[in-house]
This record gives sequence, structure tokens and C-alpha cells, in this order.
Amino acid sequence: MPRGESFWNPYRWVELSGPPTDYDTPRYHHKFAGIAGNIVCRLTTLTPLFVNDGQGKPCQRGDVPARYIIPGTSLKGVIRSLAEIVGNGCGPFASNRCKMDREHCVDNAAEGDLRKDWRLDLVARTFGLLRYTGGKSEVFRGHVRISDAVPDETSEPIRPMKQVKLVGASPKPKHSAFYPDRRRRKLYHHQHVAELPDYSMGGVSAKMLFPATPLPPGCTFRFEVNFWNLAERELALLLYCLFLEEEVTVQLSKEAAGGQPRTISGPMRHKIGGAKPFGAGSVAIEPVRMRLCTDLAARYRGTAKERWEEYEGEALRNEVRRRTSQIRARNDQTMKQLRAMLVFSDEDPRGPFRWPPPSWFDRNSDVPLKPTT
Repeated sequence: MPRGESFWNPYRWVELSGPPTDYDTPRYHHKFAGIAGNIVCRLTTLTPLFVNDGQGKPCQRGDVPARYIIPGTSLKGVIRSLAEIVGNGCGPFASNRCKMDREHCVDNAAEGDLRKDWRLDLVARTFGLLRYTGGKSEVFRGHVRISDAVPDETSEPIRPMKQVKLVGASPKPKHSAFYPDRRRRKLYHHQHVAELPDYSMGGVSAKMLFPATPLPPGCTFRFEVNFWNLAERELALLLYCLFLEEEVTVQLSKEAAGGQPRTISGPMRHKIGGAKPFGAGSVAIEPVRMRLCTDLAARYRGTAKERWEEYEGEALRNEVRRRTSQIRARNDQTMKQLRAMLVFSDEDPRGPFRWPPPSWFDRNSDVPLKPTT
């Protein structure tokens, strides 16, 4: 929300620390190097979940009736977006040039010449890069693959909620009253909601509405993350962005807490899919099982079979905490703001969240709606 206003926009900004600094030579795919592994993850919906199939319905596998899924591309997009914040990396698409500061555009994801001394930032080395320079494409296939999330076999069949009509318009980067500058990333607040609002009867123009059939809270899915050739700090970034932190304490300002500063605690949770401004998409992602191998090449040397380390239960949670300890110990402005946005707490006093009413634009007709620098 613009400072001093009574309404709360559904999103806030996380400020990046500065230009990317962690550049290094990538590990290529023609030989084994670094850490390989597989992680089985459990995903539980905490609020309604809406992943659009293009027709306002939840995604499902075409050959299985009512087999609802969360596409792996959606999951990977969420994890990579968090990695760009935590790892201070560049965006992956040229189309984002208008939405980001120049330092974090895809143009700056790599240094040097592709065929000589190419060096990539931390996020590009982990998740990949595609950019065009001088009319030529430069491609690096990342080291992380995420499967579709499918319903847990032990859970009850998923029954979608009723279809609603939601408002599809929102401020854009050109609206300088709402976009302070471009060295920030937008995240949406968690909202403890049981169902989404329906604007079809609210006098809103039909052109601004889109249909949404969400899945309910309490649905459980499983998906797998496969990776190879990761360095220690690349694996740490992946693990942190997958599982976040199970307990954080956040200090809210008096403006955010409604008059007096306030401390709240809780786990950090992801936001996935569409309709996030209305409270949809809050999910918990937990590790179920992990296998790691630091020497895949051993199978080809003829001396010994490669050695895999397997983790489950408390041993798995301890291993994730150990490998992400340096990130969790960070207390810089970026991490403070990230924790404040992703904490999922019943004690959170912020809200209720809504877009500014039309009367705000009537009263502020002189506010410039021009691109920020």
C-alpha cells in the first residue's frame, strides 16, 4: 500500500542487497562433478490452491479423470524465484527486462565469452540460463529437474471447490505509486482464508473477471527433485528455497502491526499458483526422503560402486538444517524482509488485504503512472 493509506495491498517488496557477485565457472553435463541426488517432497495446501489449466480449472492429467496435479514448471518457477532473492541472482527471461533493475536482468547472468571463460551467477549455474547476445543464443542447461506434484496415494480423493470469478486487474510496474523501484521482488502476503471471494455479483466489469476453480486446503501431493553436478553452495541454495525455515521470529513495525511494534513467530511457507492476491496458494513443502552421492563417476572407474547416503525422518531434517545453516544465519535486510513476507502465523495482525478502491484513484488523479528507474 502507498505509505499513509488505510488499505493493505496484497503484496510487499523484498529488497535485493546489490548487484550479483557470486560468479563462477559452471559444471557442464559431459562429465560428473559435484553432488548428485534425489529428494522426495510432500506438499500440503494451507489455503485454496489455483493452478490454472488455461480454462479456469485446476490442472489434471488428461488420461486420468480427476487426477489433479501441480505442474513441475510451476513448482520450479516458484523455487527459482526465491533463489533469485536469496542467492541475489538475475532473472531468466529477456521479457523481464522491463520489470527488473538492469543489474539483475538476464543480460548480467553471465560474464565472459561462452566458448572461453564463461562464468555464471549462482542461480544460473543451478537452474540454467537462456539469453540472446549479439543475435546469438547462449544456453546453459541447469542441474535441477522438478517433477509434477501428484496426489499422495494415502490421501482422500481431491474434490475441487466451487468456481468463483476473480478480478484480474492490478497495478503494473509503470504505476510508480505502488512500485517503489526495480531492485526489489514482489511477494504476496499469506492470508488465512477458507474460500476465495466471488466478484461476479459485485458490479465489477466482466472484462476484469476471470474464472477460478481452486482445490481446497488440506490436499496432499508428492513430487521429486533430481539434481546433479551441484557445488555445496548451490545445493544449499536449492535446499533452503525448497524447505525454507520451520520457525522464524519477525519484528513488525508499528505501521505493519496496527499501532504498536509486534513480534510474531511461525514457519515460513511458499505461495504457488494464481489468485495469490486473494489468499490462494499458501502451501507447506516438507522433505520425505533424500539420497546424495558425491562421486557418481565411481561407477565408471571399475574400482568401486558409487556410494549413496540416504536420509529420512529426523536425520533428514538435521541434514537439511546443517547444509543450509549459513543461509539461515543471515540477518541482512533481504532475509529480514523475506521472512516477514513468508511467515505463516495465526498471530499475524496485518490485513485485511485488498486492492485500493476506485475512490483512491479519483482522489489521487495526479499520481504519475510512469515507469520507475
